[in-house]
Amino acid sequence: SRTIASIPDLTPSNSQDDAGKEVVPADGDDVPITFPQRLIGMLEAETESGEEIITWLPHGKAFIIYQKKRFASEVLVHHFKQSKFTSFTRKLNRWGFTRIATGPDT
Repeated sequence: SRTIASIPDLTPSNSQDDAGKEVVPADGDDVPITFPQRLIGMLEAETESGEEIITWLPHGKAFIIYQKKRFASEVLVHHFKQSKFTSFTRKLNRWGFTRIATGPDT
């Protein structure tokens, strides 16, 4: 089965790190990478790879995971600390992403 998630409004006021804490930019180049930044980088890299595991939808406001098992075992481990799909979806929920179950994008 497929999983489709829409992208929330990610203004700096709701920026959080992987532990859910607010990210406060540091002086210099030591600015932490937020979960959404890491997610977007992963989506761009995986879309360019041509594999049909996870990709942006054509309008760019949502993404789709075609193969959950391959996503967890091959993609998550390269971009995030965890490799469990349920942990990834929990983090999406914490950041305000929503699952799309019905409508034109499903």
